[in-house]
Amino acid sequence: IVGFDDYLTLTKLINDRGIKNVLELGTGIGASAAVMALSGARVITVEQYEKCVQIAKDLIPENLQKNIEFYREDVEVINSLPYQCFERFKKLPKGDFDLIVIDGPGPFEDANGFVVDLPGGDFIELLGTTKKGTLFYIDGRKPMVKLIFRFFSRYFEVLENTQSVTLLSRTDYIGKFEDGTIGVYDLLRNKFKEQGYL
Repeated sequence: IVGFDDYLTLTKLINDRGIKNVLELGTGIGASAAVMALSGARVITVEQYEKCVQIAKDLIPENLQKNIEFYREDVEVINSLPYQCFERFKKLPKGDFDLIVIDGPGPFEDANGFVVDLPGGDFIELLGTTKKGTLFYIDGRKPMVKLIFRFFSRYFEVLENTQSVTLLSRTDYIGKFEDGTIGVYDLLRNKFKEQGYL
């Protein structure tokens, strides 16, 4: 749930940068979507749990819901990097977004009854569809942020990185391979190589 600090940060971000279109991953009960809609942004919000979508629709006033589109989407596990699995929404809405807020997907139960709790991997797909200057607001999710910094640092400029929030701005780096996949640059490997271990 959005706290007062999150409210101030999101409101200031939207107002100062003239944010018009937001993609939010992880609706929860809709608090952050309501804050962003109240600030004048058009919000498309994606959630894995129907119960959360319904609670958000019940809690958010109708006048704010005019600026919010709700999507319920299933979650899957992907293996986009060697030795690293991610969870992501199976399908993301398309659009030209100024801001992407990542606070989902959350843990889920798989077909075998195991609870899956992995770093979010939607940012990998979004790297290929966003433009220079698109902002990524990551709420907590430090394991995911660590992977972004290690493998995808060329795609972002770090604007803020605190314990609770990471704010990144998409650079103009393209870095795609011939098959269209996103290029990976391993900072840890390069550090080891510079020190003569590899």
